[in-house]
Amino acid sequence: MFSFLKLRALLILLGFLLLALFIWYAGPYFAFATYHPLAPVSSRVIAIALIVALWSVWVLVRQLRAYRASDQLAAAVVQQAAADQEQPSAEAVQLRERFEEAVATLKQTRRSGHSLYDLPWYVIIGAPGSGKTTALLNSGLEFPLEQRVGRGALRGVGGTRNCDWWFTNEAVFLDTAGRYTTQDSDRASDSAGWAEFLGLLRKYRKRRPLNGVILTISAHDLMVQGEPGREAHVEAARRRLNELNRELHIRLPVYVLVTKCDLVAGFTEYFDDLAQEGRAQVWGVTFPYEQTVGGEATQAFPAEFDQLMARLNARVYARVEEDRDVRRRTKLFAFPQQMAALGGMLTQFVGELFGSTRFDQQILLRGVYFTSGTQEGTPIDRLLGAIGRRFGVTAEAVVPPTGRGKAYFVERLLKEVLIGESGLAGVNRRLEVRKAAWQLGSYAAIVLVALVGVLVLSVSCGRNRTYLAETAADITKLQQVPSVSADGSLDALLPRLDAIRAVADSANRHRDKTPWAMRWGLYQGRSVGNAARDAYLRELDGALLPRLTARIEKRLVEFAPEPEKLYEYLKAYLMLGEPKRLDKEHLRFVADLEWQTMKSAAPDRDGRLGEAALPSSLSKHFQSLLDSGDTLRAITLNPSLVAQARSTIRQASIPRLIYSRLNRAYTDDSARAVRLDLAAGVGVEEVLRRRSGRSLAEPLSSVYSRRVFQQVTRRDMSKLVAQFAADDWVWGEGGAAARNPSRLAAEVTHLYERDYIATWEGILDDLELVPFTTVSEARDALGTLAGPASPLRGLLTAVVENTTLVEHPKPKESSTAAPSVREKLTDRLGGLFRQEAEPTGKPDALPGALVTAQFQPIHRLMQGEPGNAPLDRLLGRIGQIQQHLRSLGPEVGAATPLDALSDPTLRDMVQSLQQEAEALPPVIQTLITQIGRRAEATVISGASSELETLYSQNVLRQCTTLLAGRYPFATDSRTDVRLSDFARLLGYGGVFDKFFKEHLEPLVDRSQSPWTWRRGAVRGSPAMLHQFEGAERLRELFFNRTSSTLRVPFTVTIADVDASTTHFALEGDGQVFDYRVPQRSVTAVWPGPKPGAGAAVVFADGSGRRERNPLFHGPWAWFRLIDAAREERESDVRSALIFQARGHRARVIIEADSVYNPFAKRDWRRFTCEL
Repeated sequence: MFSFLKLRALLILLGFLLLALFIWYAGPYFAFATYHPLAPVSSRVIAIALIVALWSVWVLVRQLRAYRASDQLAAAVVQQAAADQEQPSAEAVQLRERFEEAVATLKQTRRSGHSLYDLPWYVIIGAPGSGKTTALLNSGLEFPLEQRVGRGALRGVGGTRNCDWWFTNEAVFLDTAGRYTTQDSDRASDSAGWAEFLGLLRKYRKRRPLNGVILTISAHDLMVQGEPGREAHVEAARRRLNELNRELHIRLPVYVLVTKCDLVAGFTEYFDDLAQEGRAQVWGVTFPYEQTVGGEATQAFPAEFDQLMARLNARVYARVEEDRDVRRRTKLFAFPQQMAALGGMLTQFVGELFGSTRFDQQILLRGVYFTSGTQEGTPIDRLLGAIGRRFGVTAEAVVPPTGRGKAYFVERLLKEVLIGESGLAGVNRRLEVRKAAWQLGSYAAIVLVALVGVLVLSVSCGRNRTYLAETAADITKLQQVPSVSADGSLDALLPRLDAIRAVADSANRHRDKTPWAMRWGLYQGRSVGNAARDAYLRELDGALLPRLTARIEKRLVEFAPEPEKLYEYLKAYLMLGEPKRLDKEHLRFVADLEWQTMKSAAPDRDGRLGEAALPSSLSKHFQSLLDSGDTLRAITLNPSLVAQARSTIRQASIPRLIYSRLNRAYTDDSARAVRLDLAAGVGVEEVLRRRSGRSLAEPLSSVYSRRVFQQVTRRDMSKLVAQFAADDWVWGEGGAAARNPSRLAAEVTHLYERDYIATWEGILDDLELVPFTTVSEARDALGTLAGPASPLRGLLTAVVENTTLVEHPKPKESSTAAPSVREKLTDRLGGLFRQEAEPTGKPDALPGALVTAQFQPIHRLMQGEPGNAPLDRLLGRIGQIQQHLRSLGPEVGAATPLDALSDPTLRDMVQSLQQEAEALPPVIQTLITQIGRRAEATVISGASSELETLYSQNVLRQCTTLLAGRYPFATDSRTDVRLSDFARLLGYGGVFDKFFKEHLEPLVDRSQSPWTWRRGAVRGSPAMLHQFEGAERLRELFFNRTSSTLRVPFTVTIADVDASTTHFALEGDGQVFDYRVPQRSVTAVWPGPKPGAGAAVVFADGSGRRERNPLFHGPWAWFRLIDAAREERESDVRSALIFQARGHRARVIIEADSVYNPFAKRDWRRFTCEL
């Protein structure tokens, strides 16, 4: 009951209905972000109508293609017929014309939209007379050509000239009976034509050229043919079937029709009780599809045939009872046996025909059917014939049936079985493989597109979410930035501007080039970006522009004494009030000047932007405002301020105003700017620098280049003057005072030249030598300066190139003479008034002549053949100094800086270089002089370092080891300096004395104390000289000049003792001095005969008890004893020592042999080994 669902039209209608319902109800939810294209009812109606229209167009195109294929197929068959024979016979011409007429009729009578292409095609294979025509004529099919060509077959033409065409409304049948038994003399030609026809089918019915094959064999042939006849029949049929499979590349289902079954005795009697409906039914077997495809139908046929016979037998008794005619009852009763007798032959026929072989492709047996088109001829009673042959009885002849013939088992067989299974036939496997490949590729592409679509949309969604999240984060940061009041400063406003710009930049970062990963209908960056940018521009317009206006108004007051600046600011101010006169470059220039003045404001404001970042950020913000449109919002001008400014500039120098504009015009001309570092070459920053701290890599404005100077003076000066005249609106009513353009140009050119000279002289005067501290650094620096690629030469070359603005005049004979004092004075006085005297626009004053003349001394310095220019001689002198410095170093046999100081060669070289420098221009003279002085100073510094190193290694180390922390230099120490160490370190010929004589003696001035370094010698430490002077003092105190032995002679006199003391003695280094009366002086020496024996004073009273107190030990015990006494100094050589112990008192006089008295002087004890 659900068979109607199989109808294609109903399924298509149901699909359209579901799709329309989906669009109608789900369409409003489909959206691109906030855009819902199917929300309006009209949009959904249009979408549904569009789908219907597209489907209709597709159906129409498909139908037109089918019609076209049908027409092409028919035309190809006719064309093939015309090409078969160059001179066709009258019969062939008549057949072709008849075929063409039939095809034309079919075109005109197309029904239900069907064409030859759409109808199923069947080939009928069978011997002539096998009942094919009868079966077709009695099939109940409609023949559309019946009225034109009659009810019958249409003779074929071309490749089908031995075939008959049957055109019905349901199918096309091609009867190949003629080819089945053709005995044409030209078999090869016939076969080629048939193959060509099959090729046409394959070409125009690509997928399924044929829908099946009807193989007919009459029951008569099965009954009467012998074994050779059946084999020939099988061979012919098999050959035709293989031919079709081979040429069409498909496997066709074969329907076997056993025709003329009415010739089997009893057929008519058995079935004449059937009504029309009963005769239209199918009698036979249709094998299951699996058996057909698997080749098992042949084996299944005997069982199926037996079932058919069983059905016949089951009905025979009823039929016998119904019929009263004895003769008929006899035939009727024997009919099942008559049919059964065909079983063996039919089974053999089917098995041989459809059996598989090793060489041929399996032929698909779809079914075996029994039919009878019309009852003609005499039935054959095989049963009676067999009995007659068996018993030798002559069988009675079978009487043929009388009456009109009827068709049995044909109608539904063709209509429902064959045509109903028209789609069962195999398809062109090559085409199907290609089609399957295309379909597989299409499905894969659809799946891939779907997967890629999902992936792309997922990625796009993620990227867009990230984009919106980042923008939202920037908005959150913006909300955290406090708002600024209307009177807030620019640096307070800047964080808010930066935050808003960050939002705008974040929202617009994909504006110019949106990544593909963010597109696909999800990107909303344009709307978000536009909103963010609008908010940013509103902030700039409402906050930044008013503040800039206020600063410009302030400058209009401040710059009243500076008309050049006032003019530029006034022009910018008027532009803000009159946007139609807006010059973005000029306004940006003035704004940048303002931002630069804010450098020092930001660092003092709690971590705000640094000095360099503040003007840069403000400039970017203002540039964004300028880029937002062609004009700006007009501001309200201050009329009185404008009037005051205009009054001021009317009194200003117009040439200076124009020259100021000239400078501004080339501010951003970086391409032609002069790069001193590039001109000087590699290594310039290692040897030269600018005193001002500015980098040599900082470009010099292109205004001060020869190229721009000549461009301005030869071509652009008139334009500048004309442009200035065009800005007459800045001056207000009356404009600027009328001036002669030529004179005005001459005055501006004069200012230009003066500034040009000042700039280049300032650069040269700003040059200095990079400091070097070591001899190796000096050697490398001088090598760079004097080398083939000398940076000094490159720098001066750039100076010459850019200051030679006109050709040098030929030198006069007296040009080399030194100017007199009068000439110098005249030149200086002329310089004071030249500004008034020169800008007269003389026609003989060439632009640039003043600059060229000013730098002519430098030009002469560079003139000459390579290697012979004056500069080359100077560089040669520097190279000689560098070569001399190369001889100094740590290499074996190399001299030291100390050696160089004692050698006059370096001093002579430096002096010679300085003498030559005196004849140079002042700016170059200073630099060359500096080179010589610093080279010499470096050698001195190296010698000083070398000297201190030697002193530290050879003297200080031993001094510290031997003296540090020992008595007498550390009075609190219990450890004494060993006398041998003292003599080896401080004696004549000792460490200090030897080092001084080897290294210091020629470098030290000892004419006065303290000692000093000689001028032009080393710059050593004063502490070092103090130590050597102290060492000299110690030698004088403790040593004889002719000996390195310690010896201090002196005399000892015991002057007085107290009354209670009966005996007093002074002991030291094995020497004993007793108190005696009268007093007498005793000669002594330190160290004594027993150094280290100790020193003490001995008191004795009336009891005879002696006491040594104090008592000291060690080589310096005598000095410790003196330290323990109370000293009363009487002169440089005489001292009184008071000793007291337990109520006893003694007074001892010690007198040295000379003023170098170590006993009386204590300052020598402050000698230390530390610098």
